[in-house]
Amino acid sequence: MAKKSLDERKILLVVVYKSKEELQSQSQLFEKTQLKFPSGWNLQFISVIKNKNLAATFNNIQKTNDAKYKFYLTAPAVWIDPLIISNAINGFFIEPKTAMIGLFGSEMPISGDYTKAKNFYGMYCCKDENGNIKSYQGKDALYFQSAHMLDFSFFATNEDLPWDEKVGEDFIMAAQCCNFRSRGYVIGVPHQENRWVVFANNESTYNAKLNAKELEQFQTLYAKKFQPLVSVLIPAYNQPKFCQEALDSILAQTYKNIEILIGDDSTNEEVKKMVKPYLKKYPNIKYFYHNGKPYGGGKNMFSLLNACTGEYVNFLLHDDLFYPEKIYKMMEYFIRDLENNICLITSARDLVDENSKLIKRKNPWHPHADRIMNGIDIGRKVLFTLANFLGELSTVLFKKEDVAFRDMNTGKKCYAIGNYCGISGTVYGDLDTWLQILKSGKDCVFMHECLSAFRQHAAQNTFNPFTRTHLPLDALGFCTISWLNNIFFRNVEEYKYCCHKWITMAAMWLMPFSDADTEEIKHFKNWIIQLRGICQTGDYAKILDGSIRFLLERLPENNPLRPLIRKNEQTGLWEKASDELEPYCESR
Repeated sequence: MAKKSLDERKILLVVVYKSKEELQSQSQLFEKTQLKFPSGWNLQFISVIKNKNLAATFNNIQKTNDAKYKFYLTAPAVWIDPLIISNAINGFFIEPKTAMIGLFGSEMPISGDYTKAKNFYGMYCCKDENGNIKSYQGKDALYFQSAHMLDFSFFATNEDLPWDEKVGEDFIMAAQCCNFRSRGYVIGVPHQENRWVVFANNESTYNAKLNAKELEQFQTLYAKKFQPLVSVLIPAYNQPKFCQEALDSILAQTYKNIEILIGDDSTNEEVKKMVKPYLKKYPNIKYFYHNGKPYGGGKNMFSLLNACTGEYVNFLLHDDLFYPEKIYKMMEYFIRDLENNICLITSARDLVDENSKLIKRKNPWHPHADRIMNGIDIGRKVLFTLANFLGELSTVLFKKEDVAFRDMNTGKKCYAIGNYCGISGTVYGDLDTWLQILKSGKDCVFMHECLSAFRQHAAQNTFNPFTRTHLPLDALGFCTISWLNNIFFRNVEEYKYCCHKWITMAAMWLMPFSDADTEEIKHFKNWIIQLRGICQTGDYAKILDGSIRFLLERLPENNPLRPLIRKNEQTGLWEKASDELEPYCESR
């Protein structure tokens, strides 16, 4: 449909009737209702008898009518608020890029069956069989609530988009909502202080019995529009057998709108040979080969994260596995989260061996039912226990935008994991990423079902000397960074408490000196011993100084840490730049 100029002061009301008899009764209702709208504007009525090609009828109306604001009433009403047009027009100006509003709306379930929606906003009112007005009250739309799907009974638009004539009658509204959203428009429900319409009976969209063939057709045509794109990123390093199993576990996902990016950091071409036939068969796989010259784990992951295009991201380390419904079940939570309250989703996970045989359930925690907890509370628990009970990179699904940063050198936007408050860790990668996301204070979902598997095998880096010396140093750094940024800790006593907890952790990870130790390993072992000694004294100022000195030793000159600290001229110790010894941290 060619783009035409729309008249900003024209209002069109399209009323859809089931029959000529209904048209007569509804016409009398409009004669009684003195609709009010902005002074100087023109209101026009168009009456339509419902047919099986209603989308084509709406398209013809759009082609011949230049009204900016088009209102559609498609169910018989017994009462209409005279201010309905004025109130609805006001709703367009609350949220930028709003192009479609309705009186009742919800999420669009991953299945495309909108009658299975769980999260409703707005108000739908109708008369029951006894003539009493019954209200189906969703959550209040405070000023405005964006939605994925709107009820067909009453809605309005301020942009013309073609109605899809290929979908079945049950899905023309669902398709139109998808098309508005896929073009970057917002659709939603404005606040309704009072009911706008009382319908003659309950003919809500959500009360419909859907045609199974039409649902299947809608899923085929629109799945990628109502299922947000999820990027699954595989940083590969040799071990083609494990990598192939990981790749197959993604291709077996019941959630279909997935792009797969493989960053091959291998020292040989074995993974490349394994991937080659997949690339011919699956267009959603993107493969990056580093020509046998490894980037290193951090750079490889950074490259994948900045190359992907999904709104949601889940890493899959090349030796781990997804279970078939992992992405589907996690995305159900994100889809229902119309208020954008959730920042990450994790689950229980299994521990498997080299042959993918179950060893045990690998969980310091094991919820008996799904739980939703506040991010600040979770971050505090992480620091107080110094334990990563959220899971490894393969376990957690998160929003890409929540790991956005500004490049320190160029100032350009980039995406990075393994960064907490802009400070890059050494070996964790996962826990510093989760703390960065959780500090927003949004919610974290813990799913009780095992949805992935963490593989344990001899070639892992978890227990090599480099990792064992850096893990405790990174963990203490997380505590110090939190304290310096006034995140998670409420007072200095809580910071000191975590430092004392760290003594035990460091002792568990610290290995005896060995002739095989490199000079770097010896250096970091000495750091741990020195910091443990300081922590045992309980001298807060020296604990903070020792941790800051370690961070400064390995961070670049332009790192975000420097503005937060200063050197005490009297003691010679590094301390917080703020004069407040116990800064305020909001309790959630």
